[in-house]
Amino acid sequence: GNYARESFKFHKTDNGIWFMEELCYYLCRNVHLLDRDIMKEELIQWIDEQCGMQSVAKKLRELMHSGGTLTAFVSIILEECYFKTAEEVRQISATLRENDNLSIYERRKNRGDYLLAHKKYALAVIEYTRLYMDLDGRARKLESLILHNMACAYVKLFQFKTAADSFLQAYEKNGDKEEIRCFLLCKRMELPKKEYIELTSTNDLYYEEGLKLEREM
Repeated sequence: GNYARESFKFHKTDNGIWFMEELCYYLCRNVHLLDRDIMKEELIQWIDEQCGMQSVAKKLRELMHSGGTLTAFVSIILEECYFKTAEEVRQISATLRENDNLSIYERRKNRGDYLLAHKKYALAVIEYTRLYMDLDGRARKLESLILHNMACAYVKLFQFKTAADSFLQAYEKNGDKEEIRCFLLCKRMELPKKEYIELTSTNDLYYEEGLKLEREM
């Protein structure tokens, strides 16, 4: 396709997209956040008139007017541009189908999880932190999952004190002793032996879980 004369923006805060490869990159990078709002005539018209991809635009229009799915819409763009392999397109399609019944907050958590799984630890922390602040106490279970995964990202960055604090916050929300075990593991890495022993002596739960942890270690 052509390099567009005018850029396309999905949101006012987005940088402009100037050609089809950038569009494909945007879709893949934000796969966990996509919804049917992207299926609009403005995007199809941009693909048609600005990028000169008339055949792609025709397929997208036919799909949209026939009530096609978001998964099919994104797949057409990626397949027509040969931006991803067939297997990668299948994986992205599976992710989109899974996201159909999720809230925007759950999709944002999935994006953080994706970054964590792909070793983008600092970016995962940023994503989890923003999401946690946006939730602001409205979804206790989801918040505890976010805190746990955020702590795991901090561990990978060797920020054991911050990770420990996040695991402890997760325990305060879900009461799961596994969070205490993770908390103690971080403290064991962070503190000198004497201070760690003193910590486990201050709380019966810490002492009990600390003994189990030491046996395993």
